[in-house]
Parts: sequence; C-alpha cells; structure tokens
Amino acid sequence: MKRISILIALIAASLAAVTAVAADPPNGMNMPGMQMSGATGAQKEKLGQTTGKVVQIDQAHSRITIAHHPVPALGWPAMTMTFQATTQQLQGIKAGDRVDFQFYMHGHAAVIDRIHKIG
Repeated sequence: MKRISILIALIAASLAAVTAVAADPPNGMNMPGMQMSGATGAQKEKLGQTTGKVVQIDQAHSRITIAHHPVPALGWPAMTMTFQATTQQLQGIKAGDRVDFQFYMHGHAAVIDRIHKIG
C-alpha cells in the first residue's frame, strides 16, 4: 500500500511539472528557419516589424502570443510565438485581433516595442 501511495505521488508530481511547463511557454524559442543567437546590446537595437493575429493573451505574465507574418529584418519566417509586453501595451487587445507590431530581442526573449490593432 505504501508503494502505491509513493507511486501515485510521483505520478502526480510529474503531471504537475508537465502542466506547468506547457502553461508557461519559454521566452526563447529556437525554431527552424529562424536566425537566433544570444542578443548583445547592439542586437537589442535591431527591431523586427510585422503583422499578425493574436492567438492568446496572458495578462498575469504580460505575454502575448501572435501568429505573425515573416520578419525580413531578422530573417525570420512566419510563425506563432510568444512575446513579452507591458500591461499598458496589452490594453484593448484580445485574441483574434489583427495587429501591427514592432519588437526587439532581449537575450532569447522577444519583447514588444509597440503594438496596435489594425483593420
């Protein structure tokens, strides 16, 4: 009986860890066709600009997930990824909105510089 209790506790802990990782996507995403290297101060100045459709907003963590078009300035293909943003930047934006946005890389985190709804 004690072994079963320990096994159940281990399974529950493993499921909790997997759920936490899935609910909290990593800031850095290495995706095929996307040129990424550790950002330096000079790279932070390089801005990407594109448009896309908002997939999800995580107000609690100030994150926005956008299915975006290619970003020629950074050599990125179209993809869906999560960006850091401020609470103020996310005001009035919801899932399904089309947005035009500019961002920069801070380490492996993509950070919104400006964003506004279009259409």
